[in-house]
Amino acid sequence: MIKKYFSAFVLTAIFSFFFINLDGDRPFANPDEGRYVEIPREMVKSGDYITPRLNAMKYFEKPPLMYWVQSVVIKYIGMDEQSMRLSIALFAFLGVLSLYVLMRKNTDEKTALYSSVILALSPLYYFLSRLIILDMPLTAFISFAYLCFYQAVTTDDRLHKRLWYYGLSTALGLGILTKGIVMLAVTGPVFVIWLTLTKNWKNLLPLYLPTVTVIFLAIVVPWHYLAHKANPDFFNKYFYVEHFLRYTTAVHGRYKPFWFFIPFVFLGLIPWTFVAIQGMQMGLKKYKPLTLYLALWALWTVGFYSVGNSKLIPYILPALLPIAGLVGIGLNELITTKQKHWSLTIGAGMIAILGLMGLLGVDLFSDSFKDCAEIIKHVKAGSILFLGFGIGAVICKEFKWSMVCLFSCSIALIVLTNLIAPSIQKTSVKPFAEIINAEKRVGDAIVSFDSYFQDLPVYTRTAPIICVDAISELEYGMNTEAPKTHEWMVTKERFMTEFGPGSGKSFWAVARKPAYDHFKQLVPSWDLSIRAQNKELILFYHNGK
Repeated sequence: MIKKYFSAFVLTAIFSFFFINLDGDRPFANPDEGRYVEIPREMVKSGDYITPRLNAMKYFEKPPLMYWVQSVVIKYIGMDEQSMRLSIALFAFLGVLSLYVLMRKNTDEKTALYSSVILALSPLYYFLSRLIILDMPLTAFISFAYLCFYQAVTTDDRLHKRLWYYGLSTALGLGILTKGIVMLAVTGPVFVIWLTLTKNWKNLLPLYLPTVTVIFLAIVVPWHYLAHKANPDFFNKYFYVEHFLRYTTAVHGRYKPFWFFIPFVFLGLIPWTFVAIQGMQMGLKKYKPLTLYLALWALWTVGFYSVGNSKLIPYILPALLPIAGLVGIGLNELITTKQKHWSLTIGAGMIAILGLMGLLGVDLFSDSFKDCAEIIKHVKAGSILFLGFGIGAVICKEFKWSMVCLFSCSIALIVLTNLIAPSIQKTSVKPFAEIINAEKRVGDAIVSFDSYFQDLPVYTRTAPIICVDAISELEYGMNTEAPKTHEWMVTKERFMTEFGPGSGKSFWAVARKPAYDHFKQLVPSWDLSIRAQNKELILFYHNGK
C-alpha cells in the first residue's frame, strides 16, 4: 500500500513545500514585484484588461496573461504579499509536475521522483517560486510544451497523440501570452534539431493541423488584435522594441558577457549539477532519445540567452528542468548501485568551498557588511553547515551517509534562501506607505522623487502618483499619451513652481537620501518635514496650505 501511493505522497509533499510560507511577511520586492502587482491592480480599478498600464500610462513591455491571473487574485482573494505570490508557487509546482510526467512516462518511477525532488530543492528554482516575475509562469508553459511535444511524437495511440498536440498548442499560446514570442524561440528549434538527429520526422504525423492551429490562434490572436485596435502604435513598441531590440541590442541596459549564465547553471542545482554528467552517460545507454532531448533543451536554452544582449539571472530558469531530469537518471543509477561516483564528490567539494568562502568573505569584508548584521548571522550559520556537510560527504566511505550530507546541504540552502531573501532585496517603501495612508489628508499628493518606486502606488492604492524627474521605463507611456501624462510626470522646475509655499498644495514624497539633500538645497525656504527614513530612503511632507 505504501509503495502504491508513494509517488502521490512525494508529489503532495512537493506541492505543500512550495505553498508553505509564501513570504507573506516580506514586502513586495522592487522593482519587479511592485510592477507586476501594480499593473493588475490598475486593470481591476479601470476595468481595461486590454491595455496594461503602469502609473496610469500605457505599458507594453510584456503581454497580459499574468496580469489577468493576478487580477483574478486581487478581485476574489485580495491584494497582499501572500495571495499575490500564490499563482507563482502554483506555476512552480506545475513545472515540477511536467518534469515528473515526462520522466515517469519515459523512464521509471524512481527516476521521475528523483528528478522532481532535485528540481524542487534547487535553490534558484525555489527562490524564484516566491518572486512575482514572469519567468516562472513562462518556465511552467515551456516545460509543459516540451512534455506534450515529446509524448505526441513518441506515442502510437492516435487519440493520445491528438490530445498531446492540443496540449502543445495550448502551452505555446499561453507562453506567448506570458512573455511573447520567446516562447517559440526557446522550444521550436529544439523540436526541429531533435527530430532531425533521431530521424523521427515521420512520427510527427498525423499533426491534426487544423484543430491545433485553431487552438493556438484562438489563444494568441484576440488580445494582439484588440491591443493593436486600441493602440495603433502597439506593434512597433511591443514587437520591434520589446522583442527584437531587447534581444539584439543593449537598449534595456542589461548587457552581460557571453558566459554570464554558466555559473548560475552550476549553482542553480548545486550540489547535484555534476550528477547530470553521470545521467548523460547512463541515459544515452538506456534512454537515448529522451536523454538527447533533455540535453538539447538545456543547451539550447543556455545558448539562446547567452547570445542575446539582454541577460538576467531568471532567464536561465527553463534550463534547470532538463538538467534535473538528467540528474534524476544519474542519481537513480548511483542509488541503485550504491556507487560513490566522482560527480558526488565534486558536488560535495563545491559545497565545502562555498562554505569556506562564506566564512572567509564575512570576515574579510566585515566592514562592508556592518549594516547587515542579520545577513552576516545567517551566512555564517549557513557557511558552517555547508562546510561541515560538504566535508562529511567527501570523507564518508558509506554511500548512504554521503547522500544524507548532500540532501542536508540542499535543505540548508533552501532554509538560508528563505532567511536572507528579505534582507537582500531592495528597500521597500511599505513602512512609508503605511504612514502616508494613516496621515494623508484629502487633496495631498503622493510624489516619487528622481526614481519611480514601483511599490509606492501599490501600498498607497494610488495611481497616478506624481513622478519628479523619474521617467525610466515610463517614457513610452508618458510620450504616447502626452500632454495628459505631463500632469503627473514633471520636472523639478515645474514641481517647484506648482507646489511651492502658498500654492495651497501639500504632498508626501519618497526620495533617496542624495535626491532629498539636493532638493532641499534647491528650496531652502520650504518647510520639509521628515516623517521617516531608513539607510537609503526618506519620507518627507510639505504642507503648502
